Amino acid sequence: MARCLSLTTVLKSLITLVVLITFMIALIKTRILEPHVPERSLARDPGPPILLATDSYHAKDSRLERNNNGIEGSEFDKNKQDESDDDKIGDVEDNDDDSSNEDISESVGEVVSIKDEIEILGNILTQKLAAVYDVNIEPLKPTCRNKSVLANSCEGSKRCLRTQLPDDPKARVQQLVGPNKLRLSPTQHELLRKMAKKVEGFYDIILLTAASSNHFNESQALLQTVHTNLFPILKNFTLIFYDIGLTSQEKALMMKNCRCQYLHFPFEVFPEFLRELRCYSWKPVMIKSMLQKANIIVWMDASVRFLDQTENIQVVIGNARKRGVQIGGSNVISAFRTFRSMYHFFGDEPCAYFALGMAKATFGIYHNEIFVDRAILAPWAACALTAECMCPPDRFMGTCRQSKDMFKLWREQDGPIMYGLCHLYDQSAISLILHKLYQESFRWVYCNTNYFSRIQRDDLAGYFS
Repeated sequence: MARCLSLTTVLKSLITLVVLITFMIALIKTRILEPHVPERSLARDPGPPILLATDSYHAKDSRLERNNNGIEGSEFDKNKQDESDDDKIGDVEDNDDDSSNEDISESVGEVVSIKDEIEILGNILTQKLAAVYDVNIEPLKPTCRNKSVLANSCEGSKRCLRTQLPDDPKARVQQLVGPNKLRLSPTQHELLRKMAKKVEGFYDIILLTAASSNHFNESQALLQTVHTNLFPILKNFTLIFYDIGLTSQEKALMMKNCRCQYLHFPFEVFPEFLRELRCYSWKPVMIKSMLQKANIIVWMDASVRFLDQTENIQVVIGNARKRGVQIGGSNVISAFRTFRSMYHFFGDEPCAYFALGMAKATFGIYHNEIFVDRAILAPWAACALTAECMCPPDRFMGTCRQSKDMFKLWREQDGPIMYGLCHLYDQSAISLILHKLYQESFRWVYCNTNYFSRIQRDDLAGYFS
């Protein structure tokens, strides 16, 4: 009898356990399958919603397969690389410590408020600034308080605009992301997405360049060094050439010999002033659109010549993965070579940027991450698509020869200061943006391009003949 009672008790316990397990499994399935509600609710924030790029900022392995079918003007069979070659760069594996950026970007979703976006980007900038290794950098001091440095900053204005760059990283981001005029419209976002769709495949690295007819031979010299010195060390990459004004004969030669994806820049869908090639408004637009198609964008002007220094370009690409941007730099004060109207467009006076060295936009590497996309490339492209900012009507006034003389006089003899003696368009704008974000640490995102390249304007080659 006792044995029967014991068996009955055991059976009841087993039945209870099975029921409990069944209930827990059902509960888990319900939690897994129920819709996910984002932590950030747009309904709780009065800020207007904005669209972020729909492509992931960190590509999945499956998306990195090369797809070269149907690419106009390509000869990728010549470029196939040995995947086991350890000396090549462009691997999907990324050992850089940027996991915090990935976590934040993946939590954003497609739509967030401006307030949330500034919060996210400000946190990322705080992390980036904390990673600057040179602890001896002196904080940027207010410069406009000195009358000689204030100089002609506020001339032509009813009152001075901002005369000091903000200390708070979130305030720095807000000044670039918040104003409507520095934000791309939904229509502009769609145009950039359509440009990106012209590119076949997704890559780890995109080598990007463009040329018109007057730089066709110069571009041949560039591509000769790209084919010789970059192609052998890269894998999972593509070269994209944008035609911004080649003749039909030059187009045929480029498509036959470039070993690239040949694309025509769609001037017809953008404001008319973009056809003024000397304003370089087309360049930020290209870079911003192509960021959707690769982990790394390497921009190359036609004047760039790559050296046989492969280990150095590997280091710079690695730094770009960690820091977001690597761009050439100089010691020339950017405020001498940037129209005051551009600073005013961004809400600042040029004196606030005094003594900050200018970036060189001839070469730049941009990492596909939310901070670079939203805080750097988006305002750069928005400026490029606004004539008042990048291509003002008085753009041909003054010469940069004057700015060189002014800089030399100031440096050697503490001479007078005059801002806006010339204008360098895309170069001026990217310098301003990087200066606002990084301030005294701006050289952290600059690189010495002389270690792996040379700038040789008017260096021509009949490489295709």
